[in-house]
Amino acid sequence: MENRLNKIFFVLPIIVVMLSSCSAWVEPEALDYGTHGVIGEKSQDYLSALRAFKQTDHKVMILRMPGTSSIPESRNQHIMTMPDSADFICVEISNALYPDFVAEISQVKSDKGTRCVSYVDFNAIQEVWNEQEEAKGDGQVAGTVDDFVEFCAEQTRIQLGYCDSYGFDGIMFSFQGNISSEMAAAGQKVFLESVQEWRMTHQNAWMFARGSLSNISDDYKDILFDCDYTVLVSSSESSAGQLNTMVNRFIRNGDVPSDRIVVEVSVPSEENPAPACATPQTAAEWIVEPTEAYVKCGICVGNAQDDYLVDTTFGNIRKAISILNGNGSQDPEEPDTNL
Repeated sequence: MENRLNKIFFVLPIIVVMLSSCSAWVEPEALDYGTHGVIGEKSQDYLSALRAFKQTDHKVMILRMPGTSSIPESRNQHIMTMPDSADFICVEISNALYPDFVAEISQVKSDKGTRCVSYVDFNAIQEVWNEQEEAKGDGQVAGTVDDFVEFCAEQTRIQLGYCDSYGFDGIMFSFQGNISSEMAAAGQKVFLESVQEWRMTHQNAWMFARGSLSNISDDYKDILFDCDYTVLVSSSESSAGQLNTMVNRFIRNGDVPSDRIVVEVSVPSEENPAPACATPQTAAEWIVEPTEAYVKCGICVGNAQDDYLVDTTFGNIRKAISILNGNGSQDPEEPDTNL
């Protein structure tokens, strides 16, 4: 088994993708997931070794992807097609989830040992509120701070409820922005209070904090110490030095945890072909560099579905996983013919 664990990142099978589109990005395609076996047959030895590895102490890979309320039309809409080596998959839910998608939450855990968490996003709540306010006609009264607080409480409750209703292993809660206005501060307060209440009844669940964590009010910074990981978002930090600066800015006052740092990056997409943030490979190289100032635990890829390309299936993510686990430039998805 030890030999198999050492090889685990060299044995992940290649998924052959046949697409007729001339675009470099995945186009929607008809897909019968169960019948045509999109996920190839994998030996029980392989899956057992994969699950065992995920129980060891190693740098984690967290992938965020949108869920779907309708029949998945492309392969990057499936949890089960995400790279085998991912430790966690965070699912963004805008409405509801299609039953077949929900079934993959438990399947990916039992087969690959990959855990799934649901995304609880303050920004999504604020965006819906802003849209509703902008849609008001002449003569309609603008929403008050109390109205916003009530709205935030209800929407946060709905988002937190997805964890239990769909069988997730926990949550990633996200707060992006600041609390410079009375309304934003009041919204953050009820949002984080709701998360704290959820934590009281979900002590054994995974919980990640993400976003502008330095902007969380001092009254609620304790919640970060109750999280498994703090996910700091790289927006324009593209080098190792800039990533260091970002983390040092977060921990400089000593009132937040420095021993559970994850950095979130993006991969190119059709909408943003050249993200300003660090690449997954750069972030991985930075993660494995030793430092005494804080503990680097891993990487989160914020738009993992966009790395499913015609030419390279999750090429950026696979290379980053390889670097995280000391395999250098070796592609972790290449099969090992000796196994």
